Amino acid sequence: MSTADAEVVRADPIFRRRFLGVLLLLAVGGAAAILALHFDLEATRRLADHDPAQALAHVLWLLEAVSSVTAVALILFGLYGLRLANRVYRAERYPLAEQRVLRDTPVERGKQARRRALGIGVTSAVLLALALLLPYAM
Repeated sequence: MSTADAEVVRADPIFRRRFLGVLLLLAVGGAAAILALHFDLEATRRLADHDPAQALAHVLWLLEAVSSVTAVALILFGLYGLRLANRVYRAERYPLAEQRVLRDTPVERGKQARRRALGIGVTSAVLLALALLLPYAM
């Protein structure tokens, strides 16, 4: 099948706008969290001059909080990816028939779709492994 005859799933403009809105909210929230963390660490540095043990305990608590949020995000992305990989592998089609896409995407079928599913599955498994190993890295 030539590229001119290839089936293409058209981009969904409403989905794209919503995705960009969520991405913007995440960026603003992340920037606010980094700013708050910066001020908190500055206060902790000043605390270290008076009570180093309490400052160390606070820094360790911050590390646990940040790693917990990161682990939860990695677990969610990993589980979603494994579910998507399983569905793509079974359907032998990527993107799935009911899947909305951000940009025009050529449809892959058969061996190409299974290969895509394997790539998604391996990446998702690595994310899950990282999320599960993250607490032991501290």
